[in-house]
Amino acid sequence: MPDVVVAVITGPEGVLLIRRRDDVPPWVFPGGKVEAGESPAAAARREVLEETGVDVAIAEELGSRIHPTTGASITYVAGVALTSTTTTADPAVVEIRWAPPSALSALIPLATIFPPVRRHLSI
Repeated sequence: MPDVVVAVITGPEGVLLIRRRDDVPPWVFPGGKVEAGESPAAAARREVLEETGVDVAIAEELGSRIHPTTGASITYVAGVALTSTTTTADPAVVEIRWAPPSALSALIPLATIFPPVRRHLSI
């Protein structure tokens, strides 16, 4: 079972990103800890809703890895936004942004994005 799930969510306005209050790293895909008894897809849906207010449908698992810095077991999932209006009550999130895939490199160093995620987004 993964420790963490990361959700790569796309919608008409681009890819959903959050900027974290601690800026470590500044911009990330939404996600968080998988709770006991929760599937990665269910955890991703819950975390995206909590962090961004966006309801999503998780479509597929993109892959898993051990994070090179934290050592956490991470599962990456892809999904689509069912709504596009964003809001958050999560104190760790200071900004939510929809970014076109072509603009991701200005926010997240492409070399740090898990290769299956880059392939999924065609970046």
